[in-house]
Amino acid sequence: MALLAVALVSLDACDQAVSNDLVGQDGTFQSLSLAATGGMPWPSRDGNECNASYQNVVSVDAASSSITWDTCQYDSAQSHTIVARGSRTTTLAELETIRQALRAVQVGNHGYCGADKASVTLDIWVGGFLGRYVDDFYGCHPPVDGRTFVMNIDQLEYTLWALVPSPAVV
Repeated sequence: MALLAVALVSLDACDQAVSNDLVGQDGTFQSLSLAATGGMPWPSRDGNECNASYQNVVSVDAASSSITWDTCQYDSAQSHTIVARGSRTTTLAELETIRQALRAVQVGNHGYCGADKASVTLDIWVGGFLGRYVDDFYGCHPPVDGRTFVMNIDQLEYTLWALVPSPAVV
């Protein structure tokens, strides 16, 4: 019986080691997509699709060096949010900045039970494998859609959104 217990502990440790590897942890990725839903939305006009349930998405394709976005942005000239969609080519320096931010993301859960922050998910494709993650800011709840909790996603989120032009440029 003791041998069986040791074998089960080893299997659990092995499974844990595999599950703690973030796809793209070394900064390499074919593509990634970060989505943010909820939180404290900016004011929107009646009938505007920008509301708390709007899914703001920014995606990067490393092979084509492109970034695409579908987001609600506050337009100070109009004093409300507007939908901004678009794409552009990224520079090699921007891709490296994204890779650096991705390296900081780690599988784990601080066990926070936050409020008023968007729920952030991350999909990363590497070598034909898809990693599906969710920010641990709401780690006291079960993960969304069977995703794996990650820590330190904020820097990646800020880095990606900083590459999206403001409404005046779109």
